Amino acid sequence: MQDPIGLSIAGERLRFFPSQRLLASDLENLDAYGRELRWLHNRSLHQPGVASGFAVEGAKGAREVTVGPGYAIDAFGREIVLTQARTIAVPPVAAGPDGKAAVFDLAASYPVGGLDTTETRGGFCGGPEAVRQREVPSLDWIDVRRPSDLLGELLSAQRIALGRIEVLNCKLASKISLERRREAKPPAYPYIAAGSATEKAWEYPTAPTAFGIELTAQVDAGAAGFRGTPHYLASVVGDRWPKLDDAAFLLDGFPSVSKATPTGFTLTMLLPTMLIAASGLPATAVLDRIRGKLPWRIEWVGVEG
Repeated sequence: MQDPIGLSIAGERLRFFPSQRLLASDLENLDAYGRELRWLHNRSLHQPGVASGFAVEGAKGAREVTVGPGYAIDAFGREIVLTQARTIAVPPVAAGPDGKAAVFDLAASYPVGGLDTTETRGGFCGGPEAVRQREVPSLDWIDVRRPSDLLGELLSAQRIALGRIEVLNCKLASKISLERRREAKPPAYPYIAAGSATEKAWEYPTAPTAFGIELTAQVDAGAAGFRGTPHYLASVVGDRWPKLDDAAFLLDGFPSVSKATPTGFTLTMLLPTMLIAASGLPATAVLDRIRGKLPWRIEWVGVEG
């Protein structure tokens, strides 16, 4: 990957003095000084990808997609800016080499060729020259199943992936996928939060089953603020030799998490028949003794992402 940033300009601080004769190159170097330092900052402290916008829309069966305005940064730290929505035709291919849908990534890249002139001015000794040019990014379809220089630039983030499409008979064969889209913002995941529930959360069954006594608890995790359903890890903390009705006996079981949602889960604690039998009491008698009295709390951790 060849670095296009010339640090010779960025390493020189430009100075001016009264009555100094300024050339066009002086002002261009002044602009290049700030631009190259900004690019150096971007590639040193930020990861390449889409920072804002660049929404890609297109329904199944469409022959074109629409790319919304956006801002992205490539591997060199260069800003890729699209100020107006653009419509791009779907690649005119019937299918891929295997007869199935062809797969393309839409990539945005920094304009390295000629720029669009938006304003010209005349000089004292010459004709009109461009004084304002618009940096319009290049938007290209890249066949992800065929090795090419463009694919290499996409994989190295010299070009930024915006979305992936499948093309069959010159039309979108499915909705646009954002799976391969590269984001410039640091990932917010994994997001980890923890909490607990008191012994009051337990719900006791009306009667034991053939497997034992099954306790349940609805654990509230809404305060954690999970966006999606996390992976919950839960444990039951408390004395396994509780003294109930002046009698102490061993109680333990197997906790399991079910019905997980972003706002909570159900914890089931099975006290097995074999362990209950060791107490010398029938399961119904043990259930009556522990009902509403078990000093067990629930500690949990949720990991999202």
